[in-house]
Amino acid sequence: MGKRKVSFQGRDLEGVDVGFGIVADGSVTIEAEDGARLRVRPIVLNVVRTDEKTPDGQRLYVVELATNVVLDREPKGDTQ
Repeated sequence: MGKRKVSFQGRDLEGVDVGFGIVADGSVTIEAEDGARLRVRPIVLNVVRTDEKTPDGQRLYVVELATNVVLDREPKGDTQ
């Protein structure tokens, strides 16, 4: 696996792509103040293992993802 750069919290880090499999799939449902209900589901695109470590010594992985958002319920009083 070749090294590549990834952006994390405003820094460029070096890492390698690692294969992954989805173990559990899920979404989160949130309700906005206006009454709209949204279902949010992350879609993992890539996983990169970096050379960095967290303060407690754990390896830092960067997960690149897209986010799918579905409107489950319209906001209250929305006429459009």
